[in-house]
Parts: sequence; structure tokens; C-alpha cells
Amino acid sequence: MLVTILSFINSILFTMTLCLVYIMELFGLGMTFGLFGFILSYSLIYPENFINIIENTKTFIQNMHKNEGDNGIVISQSGQYYTYNGIHYDIAFPLFYLFNEKPETGPHHCLNCRDYGSLRGVFIMYCMNCAQEYENNEAGYGAMNNGIEKGGDDIHKSAWFSYLKYRDPSYIGLPEELEQMDFHRPGYKYTKTYDVDDNGNIIHFYPAFVETESDIDFIDDVNDIQSEMGSETTEVLW
Repeated sequence: MLVTILSFINSILFTMTLCLVYIMELFGLGMTFGLFGFILSYSLIYPENFINIIENTKTFIQNMHKNEGDNGIVISQSGQYYTYNGIHYDIAFPLFYLFNEKPETGPHHCLNCRDYGSLRGVFIMYCMNCAQEYENNEAGYGAMNNGIEKGGDDIHKSAWFSYLKYRDPSYIGLPEELEQMDFHRPGYKYTKTYDVDDNGNIIHFYPAFVETESDIDFIDDVNDIQSEMGSETTEVLW
């Protein structure tokens, strides 16, 4: 009941925020001021996505000349995804890659990206082939299937554990797709997880239902893997 009430309040606040942005632009206060108000309000409503929003907005302003006309970026009413040139992107997908894509990569050029790199109608990561075009796996290891990312030896380079780290996967997708999902299962939580082979190597990352009691164990496992890989151990939060 409390979750439903909070979601309803968040929806109202978000709608009011969008109205404020439009009013500021209408009275000539400028796109930058409107975006500043949007960032501030959005960060209060969805604090876990604050870093992503800041980085995306900085990139948006720097590339404003590329965001004009009918193909400009449009943020959905829910605030959970944005649309650019007919493709829906998760709100956490970095605009840096959108404006600096390698040739022939991404959902506008690659069918594998469009199909495998999307989850419930929203693009979240490059396919395995296109991801290799980005040096040092900086854009993730690449999608093997919808929402399933290829494993790698550094968990911090995974798309699910870098720019999607703080995203609740139950909010990723188009509204009509999410309405068909039931994320409320007693004793389970829909969250990020991974599979390993017999040698303990991560073979893929993906969102799935895991037992609530295993959450602490899962975080400890991730930290153990990070320690073994020689990377800095940090608590996994989402």
C-alpha cells in the first residue's frame, strides 16, 4: 500500500516537474534553466539515478546543436526512458555514446543491437559485436540476448554494473510491456544477478528473480569476485 502511494506521489511530482520545464521554456528562460530544474526535481524523486542524469544532461548541453528538429531527444512522461530518432533508450543509457557512437554500431545501424540490446522495447546496451568496437570494453561486454550480457573478467565494466548499476530493472521497458510483468513474488526480488562456470568465471549478467534471503550472500559473492580480480572492493547497491 505504501509503495503504491509513493509511486502515485512520484508520478504527480514528475508531471509537475515536466510542466515547470515547459513553462520556463515558454517564458524564454532557456533550455539550460529548464534542464537544471528537471535535474534537481528528478534527483529528489529518483536519487539513485542522480549521477546518470547529471552526466546525460552535461552531454545534452554540449551537443545541443545535434539535438534540434524533429529527431531531437524526447524524455517520456514516466521519466524512465528517452526517445531519439525513433529509438527508445533507457534513461540511464549514456548520451555520450549516443552522440559519439563508433561507425555502424548501435540500434540505428545494427539489427543485433536493436534486437538483443533491448529489454522490453527499450535499448539498454550494444550487442556483443558492436561492444568490441569500444576500447577496453568501456561500453560493456555486449548483449547476447534481451537483457542478457556476456560475462567478463571485470564486473565494473559490465553494462549492468556500470551505467545500469543503480537502475531498478523492474522499471526498464515501455509501459505497455511492463504492465504485462508481475514483479511482486513473495520471497523473491527482481534484481541483477549473474551465472558462473565451473571455474568461477562470470559467463553472463542479467536481471532475474532471486530469493530475498540470498541478497546479502549475492553482494558478498560479488565483492569476493572483485577481490579475486584485484579490483577495489565496493558494496554493490541498487
